[in-house]
Amino acid sequence: MLVADDLTELQSKAYRLADNKTAELANWDFSLLNFELDAILESHTLNMEDFGFEFDIDTTDSKNERLRTDNSYNLRHISKDDCSGEWEMPTIECQGHTPKDLIPFNCAKTSNEYSSGIHFFIDDYQFERVWNDLPGYVDILKKFDCVMSPDFSLYLDMPLPMKIWNVYRSRAVGHFWQKSGLTVIPTLSWAGPETFVFCFEGIPQGSIVAVSTIGIKNSARTKAIWHDGMAEAIRQLEPETVLVYGSSTGFDFGNTKTIEYPTFTEVRHGR
Repeated sequence: MLVADDLTELQSKAYRLADNKTAELANWDFSLLNFELDAILESHTLNMEDFGFEFDIDTTDSKNERLRTDNSYNLRHISKDDCSGEWEMPTIECQGHTPKDLIPFNCAKTSNEYSSGIHFFIDDYQFERVWNDLPGYVDILKKFDCVMSPDFSLYLDMPLPMKIWNVYRSRAVGHFWQKSGLTVIPTLSWAGPETFVFCFEGIPQGSIVAVSTIGIKNSARTKAIWHDGMAEAIRQLEPETVLVYGSSTGFDFGNTKTIEYPTFTEVRHGR
């Protein structure tokens, strides 16, 4: 007789359910089944689909509410184990790569410029769909040289929780794509000084990072905020290289290497 006496409480629950699943000669006590499945699913440590349990996230059955939530927030793709730092931002590792050219994400489906990198320095509505379908764009983006993590906006007048959420989403998408085999360059975004405590987390020191200067020179205030944030990014991250999309703002990068890329509009007009 085989005795398993070294299992954790969650592993014991999973073992009992899997053992019953192999026979299924008797009827399930569905109230107990749902109770134990919920505990296992909430732990994110075991995948019960490996034992033959199937979950239909489109049904209205109460036992699938947690799965619906996990799917909506991409918790099935990103777990706490993928995160680091006080704010638990998903990590995007440095892959030591710089692209020759950049094209916007909204051209990815029709472009054959596969030697270029894909950037997201465009309006959010044009790429919100990548958050809603993380795996759905992997095959498209894999054709290109590299991809930058989505530049979800951090507007100054946004509530702070929204700013934290958009930084989290940028790191989460980049982390998932990196796990899926894409070469990913993290994009930096910030707002006022109150964002400096979280907006650079999830990026190791010495990384290659990307920033945009689009719209920065519209006012002295936005330019000053951009300069302050860039200085703080260099202080915290000590980046190997900063990839700058857009025209110069006059910021002094000191000894940090920079590579500037013209905007898509500038390229189209031959500037």
